[in-house]
Amino acid sequence: MNLAPPRTHDVSVLCTLARRPSLLLIVALLVLGSVDSVAPANTQAPEADRSGEKLLNLLRKLPLQFEPNRGQASEGARFVSRTPGLTVSLGEAGVELRPHSGNAIWMTWVGQTGGTAFEGVDRLEGHSNYLRGSDPKRWHTKIPQFRKVRQREIYPGIDVVFYGNGQQLEFDFVVSPGTDPDRVEMAFQGAERVEINEEGDLVFETPSGELRSRRPHVYQMRGGVEEVVESSYVFRDEDRVGFALGEHDPTLALIIDPKVDFASYMAGEDDDGARGVTTDSEGNTFITGYSEFSEAPPQFPSTEDSYQPDHFGEVPGDAGEQGEIDPELDAFVWKMNEDGSALKWGTFLGGEDFDIGKAIAIDAEGNVYICGETNSSSFPTTVGAFQRGRPGFGLNSFVAKLSADGSELDYATYLGGIGIDHTLAHDIAVDAAGAAIVTGQTRSSNYPTTAGTVGPTPFGGDDIFVTHLSADGSSLLSSTFLGGSGEDIGYGVMLDGDGNPFVAGSTASADFPAPKAAFQRELAGGTDAFVAKLSPALDSLGYATLVGGTSDDEAQDVYVQADGSASIVGTTESDDLPIGDSAFDDGYNGQGDVLIATVGPDGTTASCTYLGGSKRDRGYSLVVTAAGDIIVVGQTRSEDFPVSDDAPQDSLRTNIGDAFLTQISVAGELVDSTYYGSGNEDIAHSVALAADGGPVMVGVTNHDPNPIPSLSTTSTSFQRLGIDDLDGFVVKYEGADLTLPSITTEGVVNAASFVVSVAPDSIGTAFVLNAVNSKGTLPTVIDGTTLEITDSAGATRATNLFGIFADGKQINFYVDPDTAVGQGTITLRRGDGASSSTPIEVKSINPGIFFLTNASDQAVALAQFIRISGGAAGPLELTFNSADFSLVPIDLGPEADQVFIALFGTGIRLVSGVDKVTATIGGQAVPVTAVAGAAGFFGLDQVNIGPIPRSLIGQGPVVIILTVDGVVANAVMVSIL
Repeated sequence: MNLAPPRTHDVSVLCTLARRPSLLLIVALLVLGSVDSVAPANTQAPEADRSGEKLLNLLRKLPLQFEPNRGQASEGARFVSRTPGLTVSLGEAGVELRPHSGNAIWMTWVGQTGGTAFEGVDRLEGHSNYLRGSDPKRWHTKIPQFRKVRQREIYPGIDVVFYGNGQQLEFDFVVSPGTDPDRVEMAFQGAERVEINEEGDLVFETPSGELRSRRPHVYQMRGGVEEVVESSYVFRDEDRVGFALGEHDPTLALIIDPKVDFASYMAGEDDDGARGVTTDSEGNTFITGYSEFSEAPPQFPSTEDSYQPDHFGEVPGDAGEQGEIDPELDAFVWKMNEDGSALKWGTFLGGEDFDIGKAIAIDAEGNVYICGETNSSSFPTTVGAFQRGRPGFGLNSFVAKLSADGSELDYATYLGGIGIDHTLAHDIAVDAAGAAIVTGQTRSSNYPTTAGTVGPTPFGGDDIFVTHLSADGSSLLSSTFLGGSGEDIGYGVMLDGDGNPFVAGSTASADFPAPKAAFQRELAGGTDAFVAKLSPALDSLGYATLVGGTSDDEAQDVYVQADGSASIVGTTESDDLPIGDSAFDDGYNGQGDVLIATVGPDGTTASCTYLGGSKRDRGYSLVVTAAGDIIVVGQTRSEDFPVSDDAPQDSLRTNIGDAFLTQISVAGELVDSTYYGSGNEDIAHSVALAADGGPVMVGVTNHDPNPIPSLSTTSTSFQRLGIDDLDGFVVKYEGADLTLPSITTEGVVNAASFVVSVAPDSIGTAFVLNAVNSKGTLPTVIDGTTLEITDSAGATRATNLFGIFADGKQINFYVDPDTAVGQGTITLRRGDGASSSTPIEVKSINPGIFFLTNASDQAVALAQFIRISGGAAGPLELTFNSADFSLVPIDLGPEADQVFIALFGTGIRLVSGVDKVTATIGGQAVPVTAVAGAAGFFGLDQVNIGPIPRSLIGQGPVVIILTVDGVVANAVMVSIL
């Protein structure tokens, strides 16, 4: 069951050790060595350079996790979990859902007979620490974290398993064979209203907003095959809810779990397939692929008001096996609604021969861009297009842009060289100006390029091409070859926040242009995967590196993460890949495995992992979540492919091949993994993340002969049944509720302390809910996104944004010094027209001290110290080791020496005087010598304290408590030698 509450930022945990080392640090130092000095008494704070802006990249939301109650939670809770919107307490009598603002809801099991035994399942690497106040006796440390909690025997033979999906709570009832599922009955207290909506979801209205539990998905497993049981919520009393179940086998276990949001065929009478997918912020799904003309109904679905509602073809053909080309195919573009039940619009796009849509992207206005392959001389190009007539007699590429409602073709152009050479486009991205960037492969010696690029002339064999079209499709902004003297293919392209294109694919070139500093310069086998970063103008190579072993390797897709790392997925036949420390699987499994790799931001480091079983496995597409988890899709023929315990389909249905979807954490843990297949061959070609964080994958299934079983689809899907030959499919796995991006009061915090308020002339952080995270939309770009604060005096000011991070889910901003204190409003406006407003509290003083959490779970002060010896100041030193962020012991030196500390924070500088600020170290009072804004930084404050009392010598780790005009800041730590 999925409970998707209104989500806000939880501030009760002072420091949490994440299981993802790359995300647990608040780092990016000030590069504190840039501070000139720490001033002794009554001098101004030292000056710092702008390298401290790196500090603002670090706040990340952690995934949902469960902790046993060791005194850090309310009495009666056995386990607790803290989402950004509420605290979940699991007790023997049920569940308490307590939002950070508003009333709690209690869910209890009616007629419960047991449930006293709780078990943490899937231990995570990290643990939590609660450092409340300055007395260590009140602290709760090293509390373990679990991915799941199982409450046993709430009724005889019925357990309940709680787990997280991103930042939402889910729980399944596991009903043992021979047990009556009607025993399960839930009662609710605290909700203003409970109803079952038209979609079958259970909805709770609360003063804080709406909570929703999706229509239940109930199934049994028979012989490794999932059998769906018809089910729905039913009211058994005014405030009691149970389940109505259809016919099922009482000798098999029942699982009640709405795991899949929707799954649908995409089919006409003849061959059809889905190749590319992306999503928008409203939950819509955009798909492209190909459809064969059919003389007999039904024709592949389209809508009347679309640009091309009818298929161009007149003579049906036969695509034969998957991957062969049919001469009567049209590309198609679909826009599906958020629950997969209907087409908002659907259009064909093609000419008299075959046309295939390979990849799809959207811009901020919802316009749709596709690229693909065409053999049609009558492909519908537009007036003024860059190449309106078919340039060659072989295969050519095309690029097209459709209006947001699918009714107009804004532009369409061929893309290729003159002659009989083939040009194949494989992937497309769109920059902030609405200009498309396409990559693929070409054999054409006269493929159109521009002067001054990294490869204006061909290198030999098949070359990669990267082409940047103008926003109206009429000209080339830049275009280049990329490769060496062998066969080179560009399969994937994505832009980072600065508009740099990252291209991934395969190369057989011994002279591929990898610089000396690249992670891998030399070709290791027959073909290697590669990643290359180019400048926006394609006139320089940021880096290029190969990734591979002594056999054949290739990358099929690339995803650029917020820190500039590039993750790739593909296929490997090498048993000697360069494996990383956090690899999911460090050994080759045979016959071809999925290759997953991440290349560091400068291309000099990389780490790989295998994924697969003992048979052939191939990876085709990937996305990366805001928490850093990698989700990959592809095809597997392995009966022993790794799947998770709660997989919707936990076994292979045919040795010809099933589709799969797998999610792996940064720490190399299997988060989720499932087969998705029928009795015939199935392939997943593309994946994107929906607005609620749930993955959407599309692909092709063979429906001839009629497969037993067929694909699992949902009851309200657009097409529940396949038709014939090859069919497309789309399946979305569950995420949170589909809503516009929004921020809430508790989602706006002091960037250092996470206190739920901000101060004038300080740094704030806004956590954005339900931001889009997909290849087609890049909400991490600042252009088009604004935050406005309307203060208590009625003045509205646009805030200065330091950056947008975590795939659009976090915005760091500067609060104007003239902002009036009191209750105001903060408004988020995005370039795609989405906006939301929420109250915000502005306080005159709101002190927060920047810190980082190290591997020993210490909240280490992001600070510097300096020794004054004989009247001379020594060098500045950090309070932590910059390599592993452990505490650096501060040596107080001879008795005549004095040691001062410079703390960095925000929300402090407007204090009326230094006498209003006090500090203690290890419980002992320490003078405060200076309080001021750090020069060169918006909103960054510096507080100098010292000298450190010599009575602390030998104390080791001690806590610093800063109090500003009576307001206590968050506790941080240093170490005294």
